[in-house]
Amino acid sequence: MRFMTGAGVIHSCVEGDVVETELTEPKKLRDSFEENGLVWYFCDTGVPHLVTFVEDIGCFDKTIARQMRFKYNANVNYAMIREKALHVRTYERGVEDETLACGTGMAACFYSAYREKFLEDCAKVYPTSQEELQLRIEGNKLFFKGLVQKVFETTLEL
Repeated sequence: MRFMTGAGVIHSCVEGDVVETELTEPKKLRDSFEENGLVWYFCDTGVPHLVTFVEDIGCFDKTIARQMRFKYNANVNYAMIREKALHVRTYERGVEDETLACGTGMAACFYSAYREKFLEDCAKVYPTSQEELQLRIEGNKLFFKGLVQKVFETTLEL
């Protein structure tokens, strides 16, 4: 299946209770830079994201995240790499708070880690919700895989 988003056409394939989605091509927006004592990577995986890699994911600083979000008009991600897996916390613009999971945020963290050679071309990713997801890169294409869960049902009358 495919659907149109503000970032372009997204392709997905559902098999049983698993969905794999090909995201829009990621783009590096600028070289890494240091600010607030952290090294930041800035990329676009459908929306702009700032990514910093930390030794302890518990050091997520909402005040710094909020400042960076407004300064760069981007979502802000703290990521920790443990045993070839990514653990991610995201401060999302629009929500203006940390969210349980952000697909483009996890993709931005994985893409940045791959570009910096911190990770291979495939990794497990765990957002704040602790749901296990998988990301992989083939050439310039990012793929996101996880379980499908029905969260609601509705009817639209036209």
